[in-house]
Amino acid sequence: MKLKMCRLLVCYLCLALALVSCGRAAPQASPFDLVVINGRIIDGTGSPWYSGDIGIREGKIATIGNLKNVPRTRTMDARGMVVAPGFIDMLGQSELTILVDPRLPSKICQGITTEITGEGGFGGSVERCHHSGRPYRL
Repeated sequence: MKLKMCRLLVCYLCLALALVSCGRAAPQASPFDLVVINGRIIDGTGSPWYSGDIGIREGKIATIGNLKNVPRTRTMDARGMVVAPGFIDMLGQSELTILVDPRLPSKICQGITTEITGEGGFGGSVERCHHSGRPYRL
C-alpha cells in the first residue's frame, strides 16, 4: 500500500513539473552574427556533401541545418559554392612569404587556415644566414 502511494505521489510530482515547465516561455537565443545559406556543406567526415545553412555566432559555428526563419545580423548566400572547414597545409614552405605579408592571402584564398612549416630543416632565418655567407647557428 505504501509503495503504491509513493508511486502515485511521484507521478503527480512529475506531472506538476511538466505542467509548470510548459507554461514558461523558452529562452530566446541571440540572433546569429552570420548565416551562410544554400551552401554545399562538406563537413570533413568523408561523407558526401549536403545542402544546408550554417549559423555563426561570436566567430564560431553554432549550428548547421535549415535556418530559413532564424534571426541574424548578416546573410551570405553560398549558392553553387562549397562550404568546408579550413584545410591544413602540411608542407607549406611559407617561411619567407609570411615575413612579407603575415596574413598570407594566397593561403587564405585557397581555404588553408593552418600551415605546418619548417619541417624540411629550412627556415626563413636559416636561409638568410646561408645567403649572407655566415655559418648556420642553431
